[in-house]
Amino acid sequence: MYQRFRRSSRLGLTAGALAASAIAPLPLNAAPPEEAPNRLKEAIENIETAANKGDLETVIQYYSSDFSHEDGFDRAQFQQKLNQLWQQYSDLNYETELTSWEESDEGLVATTRTHLTGSQQREERTIRLDATVVSRQVYQDGQITYQETLSEKTHLYSGENPPQVTVNVPETVTVGRSYNFDVIVEEPLREDKLAGTAFDESVLSDKYLQPTSFDLELLPAGGLYKVGRATVVENTYWVSGAIVRGGGITMVNHRIHFRKQ
Repeated sequence: MYQRFRRSSRLGLTAGALAASAIAPLPLNAAPPEEAPNRLKEAIENIETAANKGDLETVIQYYSSDFSHEDGFDRAQFQQKLNQLWQQYSDLNYETELTSWEESDEGLVATTRTHLTGSQQREERTIRLDATVVSRQVYQDGQITYQETLSEKTHLYSGENPPQVTVNVPETVTVGRSYNFDVIVEEPLREDKLAGTAFDESVLSDKYLQPTSFDLELLPAGGLYKVGRATVVENTYWVSGAIVRGGGITMVNHRIHFRKQ
């Protein structure tokens, strides 16, 4: 885990509530999206349309009453978190793409990629959200019974000129091994000074949409470079970094899976 960080000033938000997750069997013979049954494509399109309208009642109808996933959500908790997210980001825009699918004994297994953008006002600041979530859902009788988040990345921007960054971090790490987490500032800094920090925290349902507090440290030119180590047990973490300069703030949040070989 990361060393030399503390938590004090409040900043941060994860967009993980957009993609519920559960351990599901990997599709062995995934088929291309154009071959998917119409009922599956229509369900995904209807969820996207309802989400863009903020129609929570319609969205939740596509989730089974026994829906669950590894982050700790049941259907009622998912509905509550989604409603909270939409209150914070009233202008969220969803773009969902079906990337593959398979028919299994448990139902139709679909892999989707969802891109989200939106903004919110917080303490006279505008915070802009850009997130991409790749997930796998199992549909039974037209409803999602459970879902696995394959990858998740969220970028938040605040200020007139927040740092534009490239993030290098693996999606999966073998337990017990180290990994690099780099947040690299793309444009020349000129006279700007950088401050920032990195931290990680386990993916738990009670941490969704909760601000995280941290202290900043002066950074060398170029960005944030940290080395982490995967825990000795399988788990899923959010790995986050924040970079601040005179023109604004950029915060990144990526999901990382610690897995046994």
